Amino acid sequence: MLRASTLLIVLAVATLIGLVCSALIMVAFHYRLQVFHNGMIKKLETNVQSGIELLLSQENGLSYNEPATFDLFARENDSVTVTKGRWGVFEVGSVRAFAGRHASAKTILYGNALPADEAALYLVDNSLPLYLNGNTRITGKCLLPEVGWRKDQQTGNPFGEATITGAVGHSGKELPAIRSTTGAYLLQTFFSRGGPTDTSARALDQLPDSLYQPFSSGMQYFRAAKPIHLRREKLRGHILIRSDTLITIGPGCSLEDIIAVAPRVVIEDGFRGALQVFATDSIGVGRHCVLAYPSVLGVFKTDFGTMQPAITLDSLCKVRGLVFTHREVDDLQQTLVRVHPAASVAGQVFVDGFLELSGSIAGTVHCRKFTLRTAASVYDNHLTDARIDRKQLSAHFVSGNLLPTASPPIKDIAKWVE
Repeated sequence: MLRASTLLIVLAVATLIGLVCSALIMVAFHYRLQVFHNGMIKKLETNVQSGIELLLSQENGLSYNEPATFDLFARENDSVTVTKGRWGVFEVGSVRAFAGRHASAKTILYGNALPADEAALYLVDNSLPLYLNGNTRITGKCLLPEVGWRKDQQTGNPFGEATITGAVGHSGKELPAIRSTTGAYLLQTFFSRGGPTDTSARALDQLPDSLYQPFSSGMQYFRAAKPIHLRREKLRGHILIRSDTLITIGPGCSLEDIIAVAPRVVIEDGFRGALQVFATDSIGVGRHCVLAYPSVLGVFKTDFGTMQPAITLDSLCKVRGLVFTHREVDDLQQTLVRVHPAASVAGQVFVDGFLELSGSIAGTVHCRKFTLRTAASVYDNHLTDARIDRKQLSAHFVSGNLLPTASPPIKDIAKWVE
C-alpha cells in the first residue's frame, strides 16, 4: 500500500523535472538566439567591409554627399548604404549595413596610397645644381636638375659626409600638378567670400568647451570675424573653426580630426593633437608640438596682397602627415616652408616655392628651390645637415586627395574615425 505522502513526492519530482526541462529549453533558445545574433553581427561586419571596398574602388559611381544603397549579392538581405564626402584634403566615407532591425556602421577618412617607388626628392630644374653640405643625407630616389648635385665647400660645415643614397634622375621645369578638383574645393569652401558652408555658420560664443560631432552627422561650423584663441576646448570630429583674422591654438586644448581655417594660425609650444589647418598668410607650429597622423598644414597664396605666405615648424616639433603650399598667382616671392633644426616631418612636404630645410623628413619632398640662410647671405639650392629619408616612411602611410600620386590613384584608409 502506497503511503499518503507518495503523491506529494511524485508531484514534487514531476515539478522539478518540468523546471529542469524548461530551463534546458530556455538555455537552448537563448543559445540559438545568441548564435543567430553573433552570426548576424559577423554578417553585417562583413557587409560593412564589402561596402568599404566598394567605397575605395576606382569606379564606384558615387557622388559626393549623396547616399547610395546597394544590394550586395542580389538576395535582398545584404544591403549597404554608402556615403562619401570631403573633409579637407581627405575624403570621408560612411558605410551602414542593415538587415531587418539589425545594423552596423563604420566611418573612415581615406585618400591615396603612395607608390613604393615614389621619389624621396623632386627638385624643379631651375638650372642650378643641388649643393649638399655638412652631414646632409638623402636616402631614396632623387629627381634633380640636369646639372645634378655636388658637395658644397663654401658654407656651413665643409668636412661632413653629405651624400645621396639612391638613384638620381632628372626633374622637369615644373612641379607635378596638384589635383585640381580638390584644390578648387579647398579654395571655394574655405577661402571664397560667401562660400557654400557660410549659411550654416554659428557664432563663436555658441562653441561649447567640449564637443564631439560624428562624421555620420552634419558638420558643426563656427565662425568669427575677430581672432579666436582656443585654450582648453575639447573638440573632436566633424567640426570646422574659422576666423577672418587669426586662430591661436594653446597647449591646453584637445583637438582631433577638426579643421581650423584663418589667414594666420599659430599653434603654441607644447600642443598635441591631430587636425587639418589651412591659411593664406602663415602657419606657425611651436616648439615641442606633436601633430599626430593624419594632420595637414596647408597654405594658399591666393592674391598678390600677401608677400610670402609661409609655414614655420619650430625646433623639436613633430608633424605626421602633409605639409604643403600652393599658389594661385605667380610672382617672385612665391611661398616658403621653414623646417628648423631638430624639427621633423613624417609624410609629404610639397612646396610650391622655397623650402628652408634644417630638420629631417621621413618621407617625400617636392619643391621649387631650397634656400639656406646664414649670417652672411642667402644661398639657393643649398642643404646643410638636413635629412630626407623615403625608406623611413611607413608603407601604410596614406596621402590625401590633393598631392600627385600614382595614376590611377590607389585608394586606402588613412584613419578609422567611427
